[in-house]
Order: sequence, then C-alpha cells, then structure tokens
Amino acid sequence: MLMEMLLLGLLGSTHCLAMCGGFMLAVRGRAAAYQAGRLLGYSLAGAALASAGWAARLGLGNRLFLVAAGCGMLAMGLGLAPARVPGLARLLLILGPLLRRPFWLGLITGALPCGLLGAAWMLAATSDSPQAGALSMAAFWLGTLPAHLLARSLQPLARRYPRAGSWVVAAIGLSMLARALWPEAWCA
Repeated sequence: MLMEMLLLGLLGSTHCLAMCGGFMLAVRGRAAAYQAGRLLGYSLAGAALASAGWAARLGLGNRLFLVAAGCGMLAMGLGLAPARVPGLARLLLILGPLLRRPFWLGLITGALPCGLLGAAWMLAATSDSPQAGALSMAAFWLGTLPAHLLARSLQPLARRYPRAGSWVVAAIGLSMLARALWPEAWCA
C-alpha cells in the first residue's frame, strides 16, 4: 500500500498545484514549517482513518470494506462523488489568524475538501493499524512533495493536464476493487 500511496501522491500531484500551489507560493521562505505541518496533519488523519476503517472492517468484512472504498475512489476519480466538506469555508475564516503561520496552515491541509486527498483517506482507511495508516499518509505526502516544492515551475503542466489527478484516483480505485474481488491474484 505504501507504493500505491506514493504513486497516488506523485502522479496525482498536478492537482496539488492548482489547490495548494498558492499556499506554497504564500509561505515562500517558510516552506519547511508548512511541509512539517502537512506531514503531521496527513499522518494524524491516516492514523484516525485506519482506526475507523479497522472498526468498520470488523462489522463489514475486509473484502466488502475494500470494495466500498474502491468504489468511492473510482467515483471521485471519475468526478461522480463530491469531495466537499460543508462548513469548511466558514471554519477556515474563523481560523484565519492561526493559518497565517505556515505550520498551522500545513496542518489544516490534511482536512481540505480535495478529491485527491479524499482518495488517499479512503486508501488509508484500509490500513491494518493506525501506525500503518499514518505511514501510508506519510507516503502520500512524500509523493506530493516534489510538486509542492516545484509549484511555480510546474503550474503550466497542471493547466495543460487538469484531470490527471482524477485519472490516477480512478486507477487506484480500480486496483482496490481488483484486490477485493480477486485477492488470490495479489501478493500479501
């Protein structure tokens, strides 16, 4: 799963340029603090989601949960499922003064209404433990890091291929479905 998360972040990160590229340009010389906040926020979200996913798998069964998460990722990738969180804009306005600090801005990005991040959340929820969930989200963060660090120079690429991230999300969703439906074909 770590490789899937790394590839999801790396190949889907053209989307990051459109959504978070402005943050990177805004924090300029304080990018390390911003990235540290992102890493912590993503890892905490991964641990929490893996815990919730583990509890859900106890009730649903591992294969059924994997099918549900895979269908959700496929729907997000194809643009069929919204990735919006109601009230998030209001929350960001309330937290405005705090978000002027790069670390806290990075930390809150772990909860942004982003289709690519939502797909990573679904994949993290299929982790076997909170530690594995945190590690998987750290791998996703690592995959997105090059695009964040090269935000200014990669923005033309993001404009040219605006749906690239969506196709990566859909492909990972299909791989999750295949793993659930044909587990014998996948290595443990």
